[in-house]
Amino acid sequence: MAIDWVSADELQAKMADRSLRWSPWFRVIVREMLLPWWADLKAAWKMQPRERIFRFDAFAEHVKGDGSQSGLSATELADICAAESKLEWGSSERRTLCLKMENEARRRDLSGKGGAAGLKQGAYGKVVTHKHSKLDQLMRLTEVSAALYVKFVPSALPNKLVHTSDDQRFCDEKLGQVSRSFAAVIRQLPDELAWDILIFYLVLRALDTIEDDMDAFKTTPQVKCDHLSAFGDKYLGNENWTMDGVGEGAEKDLLRGFDAVSRVFNTLPAASQEVIRDITNKMGAGMADYVSVDLGQGTVDMASYARYCHMVAGLVGEGLTRAFLARGLEEEAIAGQGEMEWAFCASVAESGGKTLGLANSMGLFLQKTNIIRDYLEDYVDGRAFWPAEAWRKFARTSELGELARPTAYGAGLYAAAFDSKADPLGAAIVGKGVRTSAIACLNFLVADALELVPDALTYLGLLRTDEVFRFCAIPQVMAIATLEVCFDNPQVFTGVVKIRKGLAARLIVDSASMQGVHYWFYTLAKQIAIRCPADDPSRKKVLAATARIIQITEPAARATATSRQLMLAFATIAVAILAFMYQQYLG
Repeated sequence: MAIDWVSADELQAKMADRSLRWSPWFRVIVREMLLPWWADLKAAWKMQPRERIFRFDAFAEHVKGDGSQSGLSATELADICAAESKLEWGSSERRTLCLKMENEARRRDLSGKGGAAGLKQGAYGKVVTHKHSKLDQLMRLTEVSAALYVKFVPSALPNKLVHTSDDQRFCDEKLGQVSRSFAAVIRQLPDELAWDILIFYLVLRALDTIEDDMDAFKTTPQVKCDHLSAFGDKYLGNENWTMDGVGEGAEKDLLRGFDAVSRVFNTLPAASQEVIRDITNKMGAGMADYVSVDLGQGTVDMASYARYCHMVAGLVGEGLTRAFLARGLEEEAIAGQGEMEWAFCASVAESGGKTLGLANSMGLFLQKTNIIRDYLEDYVDGRAFWPAEAWRKFARTSELGELARPTAYGAGLYAAAFDSKADPLGAAIVGKGVRTSAIACLNFLVADALELVPDALTYLGLLRTDEVFRFCAIPQVMAIATLEVCFDNPQVFTGVVKIRKGLAARLIVDSASMQGVHYWFYTLAKQIAIRCPADDPSRKKVLAATARIIQITEPAARATATSRQLMLAFATIAVAILAFMYQQYLG
């Protein structure tokens, strides 16, 4: 063991030498305590033992999130102790305080932000988004050609909306600002239906903005409930009603200018208005019921999980189905019952067969996919939706955040959970004693969502209007692509996983036909089945769900295999020509 006697300046010089390795905690202690003591040794010898216990943040290079957790945001254990000491030992109040502090610290650690309290409900960007490298995307020629086609060919997703008033222009502008994915598919619908769906979307987005704002109604939750309950009957269609101070950015502007939305709404046919108002009332009432529900640890069970998805997405499926029928664009078969039976749908006898079961399965498939993908973001937000009935089968504690610990999602065992290529020795060490309980829970929920696919495909197969088909098909194909990239992927627990932009473009192009939709469901379901670990606790469930999808889609998928090969050849030639032209004229 080497010993070296140094002065304060010499120590700092040695610690600045990048070739020398120092313990992160020693560096913190030197920075926070040793150097101040050293500056006045006489005073330091007279110091009394500290009564407060401090939590320090390490230097930026040692901290997840590039050091975004500053010392100012660190929780002082002494403060927690002081707050707890005022409460009776073993009381529910003391336990609640302790859990609240623990959850706050964990959310801060996971998000890399200064504190979870500052994170706005419903906002994006709270956690890292796992991106694909540009090289990886450019190497996929069919995806590159599809992206170029969607971007530069107007007929890929034509805009059929016609503006005849300033109010319509405002609504269309807000649609483009608040929608990340639906604006293009709404605008390609037949003009009259497009306005029905556009207004329907903006109304629900405004309602959702009120429900999502955790600051405006922080001390007055009943006021929020009143707004949600009154939105459909009192606000929608009232050309003098607007709301300020709620939401952020484009959503805030939408509520400020909601009188324009109401004026356009009032020009729609009575049947369309009835559908939009009815669904808004039902969603508003459902949201009001959840305002006071503690969702910090997810929904209670699988039934409440499904019911929540029905409230925020199944009802949308019902409304869209009724809107298609009201315009006479589709047949009543789309309002029928599927394989899945839902407690929140009317029975076949009560509804005369129009249970809207298929429509609910469509909506639930999309919402369950979003909930699976957004595990970490929702948990950090303090409102999670993974059902406790499911995740507690895999976790060792009663804390949903356990799944985000490296020891739960296979750090050192999964390449995506640890850079084992760059540091194989580190991966071997980290992997000792590590479990994969989080991955097992993830795969169970993916299988649960995949069980809805037969109903979704049945619904799509009943559609007769090309634009309506594409409007419905694109989100469904995007959903199974998202599930495929999330499946068995530890990155779900470290950020938000998304599909490649080029792949999204291919899915948009291919979703113009049922044959293309079947091809992708077949391909992606097969990939999930192939990647399912042999020792996965839900392997039987996963394989059963994927086998059912493959059975339905295989005939059409095999029929399109030749055309796919031709498309690849065309894409290769097209990209080669573009590269040649670039070199000749721009290089």
